[in-house]
Amino acid sequence: MGSVTFSIPFDLASALVQAAGLRYAVETGTYLGGSALMLAEVVQHVWSCELKPEILGQARDRTAHKSNISLYEGYSPEVLPKMLKDVPGPALYWLDGHGGTFGADDTPAHIRECPVLEELAVIEQHPHAAASVILIDDARAFFGPMLQHRPEEWPTFVQVADALGRDRHITVLDDVVIAVPLDLRPVVDAWWRDKLRERDGLEAHTYLIKKLMDPDWVEEFKRQMAG
Repeated sequence: MGSVTFSIPFDLASALVQAAGLRYAVETGTYLGGSALMLAEVVQHVWSCELKPEILGQARDRTAHKSNISLYEGYSPEVLPKMLKDVPGPALYWLDGHGGTFGADDTPAHIRECPVLEELAVIEQHPHAAASVILIDDARAFFGPMLQHRPEEWPTFVQVADALGRDRHITVLDDVVIAVPLDLRPVVDAWWRDKLRERDGLEAHTYLIKKLMDPDWVEEFKRQMAG
């Protein structure tokens, strides 16, 4: 699955935008606007929504110099339909509009803590959904609830994958659910191989494989472990 990250994997997003010829990006969970600013460097326009007005105010200040970022206030399943009316083509979606991932109960009681299934339902109604790329943050939380979560308000990974459909390549890497059109799988795979080379190095893997093919080395290793 990889490492836990705390922002959009910008190198992957950039590669997918370029490979798919995407010109637009849509984000849920603006927070302070960092991801929106990054995306604004590689697409023509970014639409983003944030639930909390006090946080959105800071994001507005931080992104005010970028004319190609539109920020909205509100609960993502309710705001997304308004945002998507202005999106004229396939987009890169960065879904991070859920709470409780930083160790705090930061979502109002009347708001669903993780509305990702509702977000996906809205996205699927967009006429260009099939050609779009969807990245969902905090993948680890779909495999089991974090301590501060309201578990009943979080879908399982299987539910998320089902909502994404069978016509996409779906995987989980570096704490992000990645769903792309089938022809973009090589882009995702190439990005991941580069990550593995950076982190582990192929030489170490090759060395270990050779050792594991040597019965004498394996037996000696077993004896050392037993002793």
